[in-house]
Amino acid sequence: MATCVISNDRVPEAQFFLFNYLRSGMNHRKLIAEDQTIVILDTLVARALGDDPRPDWLPVLQEMSRNGYSFSLGDTTTGELILQVRNRQISSIQHRRMITALKTFLNPVARGLPSGVDVMTILGYSTAPPIEETTHLARRMWRQLCDPFWQFSARGASLEEIRREERADWPSWLKRVADAVKLAGIDLPGSDPLTAAERLADTCQKGLDSEIHIDPPMSVRRHLEIRYRFRQVARSVKAKEPYDPKNPKRMNDGIDVDLYQYLVLPAFILSEDSILFWENCRYQKLPKRVVHKAQSFGKPMEVRTTPKSRMANESR
Repeated sequence: MATCVISNDRVPEAQFFLFNYLRSGMNHRKLIAEDQTIVILDTLVARALGDDPRPDWLPVLQEMSRNGYSFSLGDTTTGELILQVRNRQISSIQHRRMITALKTFLNPVARGLPSGVDVMTILGYSTAPPIEETTHLARRMWRQLCDPFWQFSARGASLEEIRREERADWPSWLKRVADAVKLAGIDLPGSDPLTAAERLADTCQKGLDSEIHIDPPMSVRRHLEIRYRFRQVARSVKAKEPYDPKNPKRMNDGIDVDLYQYLVLPAFILSEDSILFWENCRYQKLPKRVVHKAQSFGKPMEVRTTPKSRMANESR
């Protein structure tokens, strides 16, 4: 589970996708050049490539990959796909078709893109782990997706164990935050979840932006993630119809929210998750199209749009 950081929306929305990073303690973005527009795929988008026939947006993404767009799988996406193959939720035929299609447009140096502390490495943060570690992890992620039953020699928890831990961490994290907010004298059960999320984000903005100096600030880059997290905290303590993170339909919520981490790079997210897409659209002060359906993102007109002009247009 990624450590929660807090955000706000005080910077004009057009700054969200600036390539002009003004950093203190940072260098230029690593692994993926700053003139490349990063696009992250979620599980359902990648899995659709194993269908027969393949989706009609595939040729468009292939063309976009030759015109300044860098496509990668999120690390939670990669892990979930591997587990689905192991559990026979994805057949061997579907798996081969998916891998064949992904090879045609994913960035060859970052087909899988690590998150967490590796995002800070990619941003060029001076105290983050070396880029060689991130590059090695990216390659290992892809190798294991190509061969889901391959066991590398490194010690550590299995994917199955990691998923169980992350599913258990999400309810625990919600409770810890709810308890802390209660001790601070804030009435979460009696508050509107959206209003509470904004208030909690406001209280933490200054601390977040003072830790890492980057333009636009981290409070803008993590706007969606933090508001989603705090809104779920508020919903979990409601007296009537509270949000239940242990519900089988919701047990992957704490894993799925990790996709938001990539927005700090910045990046687009391609997702078929209706909740993720809806969360993006609910905040009027940020670009409304940070999260896209693959079908709407991969339109023929996009091939004729340069990445920088695309990002500028999305911010309007």
